[in-house]
Amino acid sequence: MDRWYQEIEDATQGFDKGVVVCLVGTHLDQEERREVLYEEGEELALNLGCKFMEVSSRDGTNVREVFHELVGEILEANGGRVSRSGREPVRLWTKEASHRTCC
Repeated sequence: MDRWYQEIEDATQGFDKGVVVCLVGTHLDQEERREVLYEEGEELALNLGCKFMEVSSRDGTNVREVFHELVGEILEANGGRVSRSGREPVRLWTKEASHRTCC
């Protein structure tokens, strides 16, 4: 984990805004496949200065929440706007989009 986190830090040097990182544990629904205790993941995330969440890709538990959390933090770090190389800001959340049920 430390090596991966160092790679993230190396790749993002020079960015004027902080990069949002979230440590995600998998197999939430399969206790027998667990390799890391929740407390261990939480402690590692605390040491790295990032959030920790567990998900199940099998039943979808917390998958959407991870993305919502990351987008929220990205928006917060950028004053509610995300821009692409000086172009117009990208709108990640609109009322119209929140009412759609599919594509």
